[in-house]
Amino acid sequence: MEATELTWADQMILQGREQGLREMILRLARARFGGVSPALEQAVGAMTGEDALLDLFDRTLRATNEAELLPAP
Repeated sequence: MEATELTWADQMILQGREQGLREMILRLARARFGGVSPALEQAVGAMTGEDALLDLFDRTLRATNEAELLPAP
């Protein structure tokens, strides 16, 4: 379903799901790496799209350090 076709309620549900994914990504990163940098918090907070967030969650599971999660400069 296109974003323009979503009802107001569907948009709110999607936003809630995305926010929940952001929180889980940061929680997982804190557990794996002992904390998160402001740069990672900002990058995760700026991400949109459920697929992109799920991809980052999966990468967080496999990453050996936080730098692997940050966008390339």
